[in-house]
Amino acid sequence: MADGDWRVRFGEETARLVEAWSMPGVEEGTTGQMGLPARTVGLMVLGDLTVHAWDLARATGGDFVPEPSVLDEVGPGLAEMAPQAREMKVFGEPFPVPETATAFERLLAVTGRDPGWTPGGTAGATGTSGG
Repeated sequence: MADGDWRVRFGEETARLVEAWSMPGVEEGTTGQMGLPARTVGLMVLGDLTVHAWDLARATGGDFVPEPSVLDEVGPGLAEMAPQAREMKVFGEPFPVPETATAFERLLAVTGRDPGWTPGGTAGATGTSGG
């Protein structure tokens, strides 16, 4: 819920999330009501936090650049999940990016985002920003 002091709660809940996913063996077995592999759920959560941080930063005129180690994990994971995510209407069709696109631009593109998008700007300007 976004009522009350959600900004404080977001920080607190994110800290709890990091602590929980730091426990040994957390990626083993299944989790959640859907019984998904725990590693898949972890990648989905990290992917959401990474991509939506970019969404928010870009929409408000800022920029967001994730740690390279995050991209090393999330990039291949989301690329593997992409076909099913598109079937479920969670991802859009992949956005075309040039060979020179960064790892983050490729990650954004696989989710259907234009890495060159800016508010009020021209879409399709990939390879120039996005981290």
